[in-house]
This record gives sequence, C-alpha cells and structure tokens, in this order.
Amino acid sequence: MRRVKVQEVREIKRFSEALKRKVVEEVVTGSLTAREAARLYGVSSARTVNHWIFLQEGRQTKVVRIMMKSEADRIKELEAALSDERLARRVLAAQLESYEHYVPDLKKRLNTKELKKFEENQKKIEKLR
Repeated sequence: MRRVKVQEVREIKRFSEALKRKVVEEVVTGSLTAREAARLYGVSSARTVNHWIFLQEGRQTKVVRIMMKSEADRIKELEAALSDERLARRVLAAQLESYEHYVPDLKKRLNTKELKKFEENQKKIEKLR
C-alpha cells in the first residue's frame, strides 16, 4: 500500500499597519524590547519587529568609537599641543608684521653674509604663512 504524504498547512500571519506602528512605537520609546514585543503581540520573532522598525524609522545608524583610555588621552594631548602650536604661529606672524616696516632700514645695515641669512629666514617665514 502506498503512503500518502500529508502536507502541513502553514499559517501565515499578516499584521495591520496600525499594529505594526504600535509595536514599533513601544520598542522605540523603550517600553518594550523587540523580543518582548514579539512575544506579547504574537509576532514570530524579534527580527520581524526590528525589520518593522527599520522600515518605519529608516536607517538611523550611530557610529560609536571605542578606544582605549590611553588612546583617547593621547589624542587630547596631541590636539592641545596642535592648538598651542597654531597659537604660537599666529603670535609670531603678528610680531613679524609689526616688524616688517623696519626691514628696509635693516637690510641697509647688514653685511653680505648677514643679508643672505636674513633672506633665507624671510623665505622660511613665507612658507609658514
């Protein structure tokens, strides 16, 4: 005798948009977790609830950097040193501008060797600006 395969009837649940919005709202506000909401409302899994959240809320990813404390401290130190150097550079540039009106008289007083060194320094200063 031949055995007949009995097919199981699968139940497919369709949830209304209103119910989906309610579930998403409860999970997003923090009153329920996705798993708790799935159990409470008879949803097959928390993944389905998370999918509804994704569809309604859109992709809202937040990048979180995780660093060792020493790395974070080192970054703060380097940023502080950089800002100090920038400030020092601004001060030197301001001093240079205030001294620039003396340059023509200074050039007249320098000998050839000092004048070459002065011009080299002027070129270095221009690179800093």
